[in-house]
Amino acid sequence: MKIFLRVKAITLLAIFSVSCDVEPVGVGVWDVTTESQSGDQISVWTVTADGAISMAGETTIVVDAEVLSGSRIVWSNEVPRAENPKQLPNKSFNGSVDGNRLQGTLFTRLGNSTVRGRRR
Repeated sequence: MKIFLRVKAITLLAIFSVSCDVEPVGVGVWDVTTESQSGDQISVWTVTADGAISMAGETTIVVDAEVLSGSRIVWSNEVPRAENPKQLPNKSFNGSVDGNRLQGTLFTRLGNSTVRGRRR
């Protein structure tokens, strides 16, 4: 009988969690610092529940391909270069969220950079 009640409780919990629309933990507005060879770059990332990510800093970027899964944030995008807008270097980010902290690595053709952020 105890096993039946445990199975029933686990089943109900699973059904409840699947039916809930749980917002990814990365949603919010983030103050982000990217450590690069040319110095720290400061930006503000806005992550919405539908997975849209926009980044405002020296330029504003809206990410093309993003994945918000649990505590993971993954995105990639081609960003026009200021000195030659026809060149589109690929950038991608792989990171995670822990509470109000974001951390990860930004991958570019010029090298990798450490990214850290705090939720506003």
